[in-house]
Amino acid sequence: MVFKSQLRRQTIVNFFLLWIPDIIVAAVGSSYFNGGYIGFGLIFLGLQGLGIVYRILHSVVQWLAFLSFGRRFAQRHIYDYLIVNKYPTPKDYEYSALDYFASVVENKELDPELRIKAAIEVGTFAAYSGALERQRLSKLSMAAEDAIKKYRVWLASTDLSLIYPNSQQ
Repeated sequence: MVFKSQLRRQTIVNFFLLWIPDIIVAAVGSSYFNGGYIGFGLIFLGLQGLGIVYRILHSVVQWLAFLSFGRRFAQRHIYDYLIVNKYPTPKDYEYSALDYFASVVENKELDPELRIKAAIEVGTFAAYSGALERQRLSKLSMAAEDAIKKYRVWLASTDLSLIYPNSQQ
């Protein structure tokens, strides 16, 4: 709870710190054009509008790049991670990656090292959620869910006794 309030406070401070360059540019611009308070306000609002348009375009470009290239790369990386670390078969009702990794953490029958690795993944999701990184969390979740689905299909299609001789699958 303490960390969440600190993150919220830090977000608010950073939000206002972003205004400092706009205030300086608006002050210089209004004094240069002799615009007074109205000129200052118009320049400041114009800069804020440009900033909003920039952030929207930046977000759209980032999502297009992720959907075009990054999603497959992240999915493949997570898929390979699941195979190398011999994660258990995902259950049919586990639709989110967070639920899957949380179920691995809670499974007392699994190797403690694997449970710790799954706890790290749960912590990653929690960190992005707590740090207000919603877009990054969405991208990570999409890639992980695709990788888990692919991993479930791979486990169902392979003879696990050849790959994991000591497995109880």
